[in-house]
Amino acid sequence: PPNTPPAEPSPSVERSPAHIEDAPLMRHMSMEDYFEENEYRRKERLRFLSKHARLPLLVLAFIGGIIFALSLAPSMAPAPVPAPTTTPTNVIPIEFAREDMLDIGSGLSLWFRTWGNRSSGIPVLFVHGGPGNAIADYGHSNSRFFAADKYFVVEVDQRGTGKSQPSVRDDCRNSKYYMDISIDKMSHDFELLREALGLEKWLVFGGSWGSTLSLDYSTRYPDRCLGVILRGIYLNTLPEFDAVFSRAPYVKSKNRKRLREFDTWFELAAKDAKDAGEPPL
Repeated sequence: PPNTPPAEPSPSVERSPAHIEDAPLMRHMSMEDYFEENEYRRKERLRFLSKHARLPLLVLAFIGGIIFALSLAPSMAPAPVPAPTTTPTNVIPIEFAREDMLDIGSGLSLWFRTWGNRSSGIPVLFVHGGPGNAIADYGHSNSRFFAADKYFVVEVDQRGTGKSQPSVRDDCRNSKYYMDISIDKMSHDFELLREALGLEKWLVFGGSWGSTLSLDYSTRYPDRCLGVILRGIYLNTLPEFDAVFSRAPYVKSKNRKRLREFDTWFELAAKDAKDAGEPPL
């Protein structure tokens, strides 16, 4: 009708934000309002999810934690504690060898030491070289040949030397106690020691002069020997004696110092032999 006012143009409309209760159902929104509205809705959805899905998330987290822990269990488990490794009390290392003295009569005594497995080890007699060497000259070298858990080692200073008493090493005048020394007496000393230790048999190990004495002992007392190990064998033959104790090797090697020493000692020995009425040297 002519009296009807003209219709107004339809404005651009958007739904009003739900939190504004008195807002009209339809309203015009700027771009800033549009983005603010969408941000608000996003936060509302997050609040809803966090409220209603909190328990399932906690459950999932708990289960996930258990699964993760179980997956690490083999690597996180403590390593088993190894059983303590202790040396049996019946095994004595060479560093803690037991020392003792044996009275062999006539005012003489032998020093000896023992180490290794006393209860079940193979007994070993170590015969040192010389003559005149001593166990102290060898230090702990015998531990390289004999394992302490498998052998029972007896090391002895032969009569007149080392810590055996009286010792020529302590005082050369103690030689007077050994004017009648002989290889058979030295071998018998080992028998006295074996009996004192209560050993039925032992393995005999010697080198250089020790090989000579080892052979003499094992020949005299074969039933007391498990076996004989020798090194640097010296059989005390005339050619060997000349090679070691005569003047010839020093002349051949042109060793003037040794020649002077030999001549000095030979002169003294020759005089002693003459005074004793013995054949000339």
